[in-house]
Amino acid sequence: MHICIVPARGGSSRVKNKNLRKVGDKSLVERAVLTAIRSKIFDKVIVSTDSPIIQDHINKSMGEAICPFLRESAYADDYSTSSAATLHCLEKSEEVFGCSFNLVSQLLPTNPLRTPENLVSVSEFYAENEFDSVVTCAPFVGINPWWSFELATDNRKRDVFADLPSERSQDLSSLYSPSGVMWISSAENIKERQSFLAGDVGYFPIEARYSFDVDTEEDLCLVRALAKGFAL
Repeated sequence: MHICIVPARGGSSRVKNKNLRKVGDKSLVERAVLTAIRSKIFDKVIVSTDSPIIQDHINKSMGEAICPFLRESAYADDYSTSSAATLHCLEKSEEVFGCSFNLVSQLLPTNPLRTPENLVSVSEFYAENEFDSVVTCAPFVGINPWWSFELATDNRKRDVFADLPSERSQDLSSLYSPSGVMWISSAENIKERQSFLAGDVGYFPIEARYSFDVDTEEDLCLVRALAKGFAL
């Protein structure tokens, strides 16, 4: 049994009501749920939220089985991790539905351009290897991270990488960042380690065009433009 959990907290400090904002004709949380369902690899898809507004939004559009309970406030503040929220939802789902799950996956709604095929690929990679968890990652796009610097108060730069291996971009290795497209683990591992990021973690690269993350209003404008080529 494989459960997919979509953590969708009500509060957002940078983008108000972020998980309810629309990309195309669907909200961010709806897009995550629909993509999970269309991948056909999950036995259960659940939205974990502390917000009655998000719960009502999902249950009206997709049915009450998708968001049958609210997340406890202890797992919904600015300091709670997504892994902790997912673990809470996993254990609550086993209690509510009277069953045990072998696998648990987490899809962050802030990655609205993922595809069902992405999820299938990650699931197959996890099954073919022996990692405790698999976390998706994405390459940087547009700006070379090797050339990063901080801007001092006098408008002079402080290099993040003081000694570049090369000044030519084609000679620099690729750098990646974790993405919320899909994190997967056994339920046993999550219960024991309480995090997808503990133990022997494998990283699965997803093309940047599927991995764009919505953290700001500018990000939202970008993914809305890109989403015109990603029909749901």
